[in-house]
Amino acid sequence: MGEEKDKKNVTLHLNSKLYDEYSEYCKKEGIVLSRQIEKFIQKELEKNV
Repeated sequence: MGEEKDKKNVTLHLNSKLYDEYSEYCKKEGIVLSRQIEKFIQKELEKNV
């Protein structure tokens, strides 16, 4: 399977207000929130390798 098909469901505990605001921002901008989280994780891994 390719990377795009290898997905995992996760549960995160986030600040409700922060999540709601960012979720709304993503909707307005046409951004997939989960993809933004993936990008953040990737950047963190790259700078710490």
